[in-house]
Amino acid sequence: MAKSKHDAQRETKGKVTFVMFQVEGDDETLQQGFRAMEQAFQRLGPPARSHAPLPGAVHLLSRAEGPADVPVPGDEEELGEPPEQTEETASEAGGQGPKTPRKYTQPKFMSDLELTSDKESFKDYAAKRDPKTDSQKYLVVSKWLQQFKNIDTITIDHVFTCFQAMKWTSQKDVSQPFRVMMKNDSYYQKNGKGWKLTHVGGDAAEAIGS
Repeated sequence: MAKSKHDAQRETKGKVTFVMFQVEGDDETLQQGFRAMEQAFQRLGPPARSHAPLPGAVHLLSRAEGPADVPVPGDEEELGEPPEQTEETASEAGGQGPKTPRKYTQPKFMSDLELTSDKESFKDYAAKRDPKTDSQKYLVVSKWLQQFKNIDTITIDHVFTCFQAMKWTSQKDVSQPFRVMMKNDSYYQKNGKGWKLTHVGGDAAEAIGS
């Protein structure tokens, strides 16, 4: 018996259920939402395949609800002020921030260096010359050691010891005046671990206080 047109239309009828979910929150909240959707789909028909939330699933919302509009637990710490850089870190980050202080060679006091002489002690010689600048003081020290102690190579230890005797204040970098006068005035030349007074430097030393 042939089916009527009405019967054919009845057999072609179906059922469609459309469900849309929108879940906001952290990973745990999203997991709970997926489980709730899975249970709902199981009631409607064959079990639906569930998927673990992708990283950054919160950002799958509409552009109108940008990341700044989505409250996510734990963001308070991430959005706070960045940790203050330490001095070491700042030094490594492209030279930004304060640099690590430079370390200088520390001079030693020479207890065995006699600052007396049969002709003229260092204190008397320095007081008579009355040097004003550090450069002049270095020249006075070097000239006295060369003339009365036959010491041609002057080290930072010699300078420091003589400065202590006169209660002169030493620089942090005790060797700097040597380098400056060697480069700019040719008063010194490098000799091993010390500096040697040149004839030009000797003349400059003799002119101090005269």
